[in-house]
Amino acid sequence: MSKPDNNSHITNHESRITNHVSRIPFIDFGGEGPLLHFAHANAYPPHCYRQFLELLTPHFHVVALEQRPLWPDSDPAELTDWQLLSEDMIRLFDEQGWREVIGVGHSMGAVATMKAAV
Repeated sequence: MSKPDNNSHITNHESRITNHVSRIPFIDFGGEGPLLHFAHANAYPPHCYRQFLELLTPHFHVVALEQRPLWPDSDPAELTDWQLLSEDMIRLFDEQGWREVIGVGHSMGAVATMKAAV
């Protein structure tokens, strides 16, 4: 399996639905196959996982929400538990029309994914 030479296939997105712009940013790592969402850990933004996630792209279309603590206008006082992170994930999926999503996460991202799934 060859490794991409550059990051030209990776796209940062503002979530857009009709005329509504969400404040929830996500990264599209590209790929082919079912949609796989990767939720990152606390203090490790999605790009830290790039080499790992690129290995999945021959089999999955990989996206990663940038969790609320990374948003430029986020207020740390808003985040009193991880439930809000799950709600952000659900909101992004709804806005993008993503219905069948494989959820993968690391630490905080795994908990947020599990809470969003139940």
